[in-house]
Amino acid sequence: MQTKQSRSISLWCFAAAALALGCGARPLPLTAQAGASVGIAVAGEIAAGELAGYGGDLFAASGRYDDQRGQLVFLLRDPASGVERELQTRIVTRVLPDPASEVGMANRVDSTSAGFGISQLLAVVDIPASVPPGSYDVDVRRRRRTDAGGSEDLPTIVYGQRLTVLPANVGGAAGAPTPSSAYAGGFDIDVSSQLARLVPLPKVVLSLPALPPYAAHLVIAYPAGKIKPRAVFEEQHLGRGSIVTWTDDPVSGRVTVDFVDPAASVKALALVFEPKAPLSAGRVVLSEVTVASSTLYDYNGAVRSGTATPTAIR
Repeated sequence: MQTKQSRSISLWCFAAAALALGCGARPLPLTAQAGASVGIAVAGEIAAGELAGYGGDLFAASGRYDDQRGQLVFLLRDPASGVERELQTRIVTRVLPDPASEVGMANRVDSTSAGFGISQLLAVVDIPASVPPGSYDVDVRRRRRTDAGGSEDLPTIVYGQRLTVLPANVGGAAGAPTPSSAYAGGFDIDVSSQLARLVPLPKVVLSLPALPPYAAHLVIAYPAGKIKPRAVFEEQHLGRGSIVTWTDDPVSGRVTVDFVDPAASVKALALVFEPKAPLSAGRVVLSEVTVASSTLYDYNGAVRSGTATPTAIR
């Protein structure tokens, strides 16, 4: 018999399972009941590049939208008829290895998966109870709000996976979405707002030279009227053994970054930002973020040639 506690597993569990099992970028599980929730491991962050969107209904319910990158939308397509049925996207986020895992301690994934990246894109979606049983192709769209009040489709990931849907009622048990709650002390606790906070903000990726420096001092210029810097950290790296500090001057639109990495393993930095205005007014293009000055250092403190280069917004 299924207990109250086992039925109230939070969406947090999808994130853990997707990281452990979803690295093949497949639905989790491959068979799901109509009316229920399913996790979709979309792709590695590096593989998805600038074609990914985030957000979801929980994010929108908190009054926030990803107007920089848009939102991923998932559809089930009948391979015979071509008819598509849109799913309800609860949340799209990223999951990363635990720092105590072998991957976490190594700061990187195995070389055979280097193009995949250290973080996994994960979506949790609800399958409408009205979807007939059968095997469906999972299609992905990326949509972004427009100033006119509509939406526009943007280039996105080619997914190419399949999901088998079971009847909405199996053995007297009806399919039900996984609640956005945690079960503790005999009570269901709504964690919708906490889940919405898992959606990653946009970031500008700044690549370092192929031979990474041991330390650096950077000044990054950004459009202060459009965005608010929120963090700077090591990109595709868990920050083991390195230190990054940063200060922001919002008046001049300059972020000063200093970092030290004795292992010379940091290949890129990320400047995380929050748009100051909704829709197109808050969007930034890559050319608007520049490196005003860059000083790289060798192991002995000598200045090394090279610079940091903005290469992507993800």
